[in-house]
Amino acid sequence: MSRKRNIFEEVSQAGPTPEAGPKIGVINSGGGGGARRGVRLWLMLLFVLVALMVVIGGLTRLTDSGLSITEWNLVSGSLPPLNMADWQEAFTKYQASPEYRLQNSGMDLAAFKQIYWWEWAHRFLGRFVGLVWAVGFVGFLLTKRVPKGWHARLLSIGILGGLQGFVGWWMVSSGLGEGMVDVASYRLATHLGLAFVILGLIGWFMLTLGQTEAARMQARRGREATLFTLAALLLVLAFGQILLGALVAGIDAGRSFVDWPWMGGQVFPPDAFGLTPGWRNLFENAALCNSCTALAAI
Repeated sequence: MSRKRNIFEEVSQAGPTPEAGPKIGVINSGGGGGARRGVRLWLMLLFVLVALMVVIGGLTRLTDSGLSITEWNLVSGSLPPLNMADWQEAFTKYQASPEYRLQNSGMDLAAFKQIYWWEWAHRFLGRFVGLVWAVGFVGFLLTKRVPKGWHARLLSIGILGGLQGFVGWWMVSSGLGEGMVDVASYRLATHLGLAFVILGLIGWFMLTLGQTEAARMQARRGREATLFTLAALLLVLAFGQILLGALVAGIDAGRSFVDWPWMGGQVFPPDAFGLTPGWRNLFENAALCNSCTALAAI
């Protein structure tokens, strides 16, 4: 039976002993600090690999190497040609493509090897990224080291990565059709846009795991609505510019006008809506793509 207490009694006189006191940091308990650090390091590695893949993808585009491999073999395609017979077989398949017949008919085997290695490296790195994700995710899952509430988020990276592989082949296959010497610009934009979505998610998850739950709650309480809105708007505009850049690159629209800051002697270029049906202008009209990119840059 508890004793009666004087209302004027000092709290410290009857306060609970330190052993019986409340535990501090309850909001962060059960977070698995070591696990969070391990998952975060794994995400850092994925971030670097995906960023490297974007760079190699850009170089593959600049070297006009993207259509050098005309097949998509998920397992057997991980190995490059190992002997002269393999190289000749790969070259023969490329010679049957429209790009070779219409644009590179004078290419020899040595020149083909140069563009082949760029595309092969890009695809191999994609497979390696998928392997790093799978090994890490399954390893953390089996050892029960996935932080609470993070299973779906980490799984989403793998799902998007797998989707990116299919989008990559969907893009390449568009350049293998009759009369094509490049991939479809809108498919290129989709491929690049999805890469930045994956990169952004990994970065977001990585930074989130670097904060405690208490720190995140404090940040949400102190969030400035105006600053948050402006940052979100900047993010959307930057992403839009990336997509427009891919469309411009896909049809080599950047070479269409050489009288900067004008376009064809005008602020708004002529024939910006010259293709029919009208929707084609958004993806295939160099004039409209250039003007949209310039407007977004402003």
